[in-house]
Amino acid sequence: MTGSADAQIEAMAAVANLDDDTRSRVLRWAGERYGVSMQTGAATKRDRLDGSGNSGQAHRGDRPAPPILSHFVDLFDNVNPKFEMEKALTAAYWFQEVWNHGSWQAQSLNNILKDVGHGIGNITDALDRAQRCKPALVRQMAKAGRSRQARKTYKLTTAGLQFIGGRIGAANDEVGAGGEEDAE
Repeated sequence: MTGSADAQIEAMAAVANLDDDTRSRVLRWAGERYGVSMQTGAATKRDRLDGSGNSGQAHRGDRPAPPILSHFVDLFDNVNPKFEMEKALTAAYWFQEVWNHGSWQAQSLNNILKDVGHGIGNITDALDRAQRCKPALVRQMAKAGRSRQARKTYKLTTAGLQFIGGRIGAANDEVGAGGEEDAE
C-alpha cells in the first residue's frame, strides 16, 4: 500500500510542476480518458456557458444561452471557423473563457487545434492578423526571447470575446438553413 501512496504523491508532484497550459491538457486528457468529472474554476466558467443560473453573464444581448461546451471540439463545431484567424480565436476563447486563463501562449492554441485535426500553419501570423483588426481582437501581452520564434503570450480583447461569443451556435443556424460547409 505504501508504494501506491508514493506513486500517487509522485504523480501529483509531476502535475503540479507543469506549466498551466500543459497541466490543463494533462488533466483534461486524464478526466476524459478515465471518465472523471472535475469541479474547478473551469467548471464554473463552463456552467456559465451553458446559461445555467447566470444568464446575464453567460452571453451578451438577448441571444439564447449557448449549448454546453464540455470539450474543445464542441466549441469548435459550434463556432465552425473557416479561416485560420477564426480557428486561432476559437482556441483562444476556449483557454480564456472556458478554462479561465487570463492569457495564453500561441503554441497552446495550435496544440489544441492539432488535437482536433485543424492545426494552423503559422499560428503567430493568424494572431498578428487578429491584432491588426479594428478593433483589435487579440493583444500580445509578453514575449519571452528576442527572436521571431520567441514564445509570445496573448489575451483576447473584449472585441475578440464578442466575436467568438456571437458565433457560438450561429454556424448551426446557417447549416440548418440548407447551406453546405466548404472545405478549407
